[in-house]
Amino acid sequence: MANRIVITGRLVADPELRQTQSGVSVTKFRIAVPRRFSKEEKTDFFDVEAWRAAAEFVCKYFAKGKLIEVDGNLQTSPWEDKNGSKHQGVKIVAEQVNFVGDKPKEQTPAAPAANASPAAAPEGFDPFAAVSDSDDLPF
Repeated sequence: MANRIVITGRLVADPELRQTQSGVSVTKFRIAVPRRFSKEEKTDFFDVEAWRAAAEFVCKYFAKGKLIEVDGNLQTSPWEDKNGSKHQGVKIVAEQVNFVGDKPKEQTPAAPAANASPAAAPEGFDPFAAVSDSDDLPF
């Protein structure tokens, strides 16, 4: 049997890194995932919990509105409200978290300056010279 879920969505809020009493990193966040199977667009919201390095990674590189892929397992936890009614909560415990989509613009390398001159070719270099059909090719 397997308990595995992979889900892609957008963060609803900025994740916050917390520490347990024993110093273990943990974060809880929510992602919004649109349903596209009906004419009427609906969105599902999933609670996610990440621990240790995964928690630190999420808090360092992700923010509200960013696309995120979560690979983990579903956990249920029963709870009782003030009136004694019993409920069942469901959350995803992340094992791996990944970027989705394009690189953010602030992480892309800067383009060369407009006035930068290209590197000079070696003297005598002819880019249009014929290539020999030598059998000495290494492949």
